[in-house]
Amino acid sequence: MNEQDLKIFIVTHKKFNKPKYDGYYTLGVGDDQNNIVTDFHDNTGDNITSKNKSFCELTALYWIDKNVDCKTIGLVHYRRYFYHRYLSLFKYKLYSVAEINKILKKYKVILPVPSIQADKTWKCVYEHYSHFHYKKDLDATIEIIKEIYPQYYDSCMKVLKSKKISLCNMVITSKEILSEYCEFLFNILFRLEKQLDISNYDDYQVRIYGFLGELLINVFFEHHKEYKIKYLPVCTTTISPIKTYFMKFIGSIRRVIVK
Repeated sequence: MNEQDLKIFIVTHKKFNKPKYDGYYTLGVGDDQNNIVTDFHDNTGDNITSKNKSFCELTALYWIDKNVDCKTIGLVHYRRYFYHRYLSLFKYKLYSVAEINKILKKYKVILPVPSIQADKTWKCVYEHYSHFHYKKDLDATIEIIKEIYPQYYDSCMKVLKSKKISLCNMVITSKEILSEYCEFLFNILFRLEKQLDISNYDDYQVRIYGFLGELLINVFFEHHKEYKIKYLPVCTTTISPIKTYFMKFIGSIRRVIVK
C-alpha cells in the first residue's frame, strides 16, 4: 500500500495546531465553519452536517464514506490521536502514515485501546451508559438492532454486558470495511432519530447519536471477527504527555483487575 492510498482525517470544529505529519487532513464539521480554515468541510457533497450537534464526529464519518475515494481511511480528532505511548514521555509521537500502513499489512482495522466502563457503581457497559445518559434511548437502539439486524443482537448484548469498549468513534480501516460499517451504523441511527424526541435534551445529552456510535462500532466489530483488529493507545493533546503516561499506566492496571 502506498502512503498516498491512506488518508487520515482530523475532525475539528475549532482552530487548532495541526500535527506536522504527511497524510493527515483537517476536516471541519458543522454548519458554522466561517471562522476556521480546514482542508475539507463536511458541509459539501452528500452530507448530514446539520445534524452535527447530536451526531458529533459521525457527521464527518458520513461525509468521508459518501465523498472520499481512497483505499484506506482514518478518523481522529483535533485533540485525540493514535500515538506511541512509550515514546511520548515529553512530546507526543503520533503514528505516521507509513507506520499505520505497516500495521495494516497484518490487521484489517485499527481502534482505540478499550476503556474501562465498569467499577463498584456500574458493572458493565449497559449500566455505565444508563447511568450517564438515558436508558430508554439505549433500549430503543437494542430493539432496532433486533428488528433490522437480528444477526447482530448477540454481539450487541455481549458488548453491553462487557466491562470495556473502544471510545471516541476513532477508526482506521479500508474504505470497503468503513462503508460496510457506515451502512450498519446510520441505518440504525436514522431509524432511531425518527423515534426519539430530543428537543428538551441539554447540550451534553443532545450528543446522543455520537455516544451511541461509540457503542455501535464495538458491536459491529464484535460481530465481524474476521476483521483482525489492532488496538492502539489514544492521547489527548490538551493533557501533558507525562500526565497521560501515568494515567495510561493506572488504566493498564485497572484493565488487568477487571478482566
